[in-house]
Amino acid sequence: MERGAYELSEALCRNKFLMHLNLTGNGITNEGLSYLLPAILQSDTLIYLNLTSNEITSGPIRQQVLKDRIRQGFTARFVHDS
Repeated sequence: MERGAYELSEALCRNKFLMHLNLTGNGITNEGLSYLLPAILQSDTLIYLNLTSNEITSGPIRQQVLKDRIRQGFTARFVHDS
């Protein structure tokens, strides 16, 4: 899954239109999220990110996403992480 997360991050960096991204149940780990994080932080259009039912722990990467990216109108869901 880490390779897929890397490829997705490359696409997100070039994206100009995506506002909602639902990655529920994709087996994303902290390592995969570390690839996605720069693209998520860089996006001017993404306002909703759903990462429920993945393998992301409550470690520093998750905290970084919540701290650096949540702003007015942005929602990140991590509920029911495995």
